[in-house]
Amino acid sequence: MKKLNVFFSVLALAILMVTCTKVKTPASNYVVEENVTELNQSNVPDYMNTGQPVMAESNVQIHLGRMLFYDRRLSSAKTVACASCHKPQNGFADNAAFSTGVSGKKTHRNSMPILSTSGQMFWDMRAFTSIDLLAPGSNHLEMGFETNEAFINNIKNIEFYENAFSKYLHTSVNEEDVRNAVISFIDNFTLKGEKELEDKVQNQNFDGNKGRIAIGKNLFNSHNCASCHTTANPKSWQSTGNIGLDYNYTDGGIGDLNKLPEQNGWFKAPLLINLKFTAPYMHDGRFSTLRQVVEHYNNGIKAHKSLSGLLQVNFPQKNFFPNPNFPNGWSSGGAVPTGGTTQGGTDFLAPARMGMSEYELQCLVEFLESNHYQKTLMSPLVQNPFVN
Repeated sequence: MKKLNVFFSVLALAILMVTCTKVKTPASNYVVEENVTELNQSNVPDYMNTGQPVMAESNVQIHLGRMLFYDRRLSSAKTVACASCHKPQNGFADNAAFSTGVSGKKTHRNSMPILSTSGQMFWDMRAFTSIDLLAPGSNHLEMGFETNEAFINNIKNIEFYENAFSKYLHTSVNEEDVRNAVISFIDNFTLKGEKELEDKVQNQNFDGNKGRIAIGKNLFNSHNCASCHTTANPKSWQSTGNIGLDYNYTDGGIGDLNKLPEQNGWFKAPLLINLKFTAPYMHDGRFSTLRQVVEHYNNGIKAHKSLSGLLQVNFPQKNFFPNPNFPNGWSSGGAVPTGGTTQGGTDFLAPARMGMSEYELQCLVEFLESNHYQKTLMSPLVQNPFVN
């Protein structure tokens, strides 16, 4: 009996010790670095005057955007942040074909790199303005909420943000100011990145063989790649197209969104910046290397009935530009081709072949890989401000 009493005494003491011990809670993952624990105008990093300045109300607004971007507490399960799918080391894209959202659920498409807050966003171009920037917050697969209101209410319940918004933005947490803070952070690093890339191109300061890069650039232009893709200005007009990835698409992209069969397999044409870091490629992440991408265009385009005109051998008009406002995505200032199997007895949908040699493929890949702003991506001002 005495032994039994001793056992229970030891057990009670152990329970008491555990109870009195400070247990780390999930919130301990959100301790911020010393210089930003208390936000004020003097100890927040100076975002505005490093490189190309941006228009923002204050450094605090940019820093709040940075914190919101990296804060996992914004998701319903407190496991996922914007940066979980948009990582700076991966050009603000994800290095997985499909990103992991709350509760381990997978997204339906590859996460696109963040290069601008202007223009139409997402693979199916469903967001026309930055007003829809917070859409992932109300996506049950990504951040775990069903509505923007629920997403914002969750942020309101984080005391730090309610206090910071009140003190520095003179308002309570609300959708518009949350969005503007995130936009300020993104605009800050993307504009600096554009400046870095502009200086790099102007000074020919490429990493790699300049001769091969020059050949790759000529190949890019001669094969009319710039008709759909830009390598310079993320704010330039963006195009869409069906690039013949499949004979039958399980994901119809813009065609599914608009419920138009002639747009089946159409997706946004990505901006070709930071490709060195943003693998895998395409809406479903099917290509793990840029070499696979250029090989597709060189000799792998499939004859889909909605194949983009520029990728057809005998497309009847050459002086056109891509335009998502037209039913089949193309405008020539005149009649817009609607597709078909023949045109004057010639195979209208025969896919183009670039016919590049092995050396030319290598040069094109090297040119595409050289077009990045790595210094901006690696800047401490765009990294995670939280102590993990």
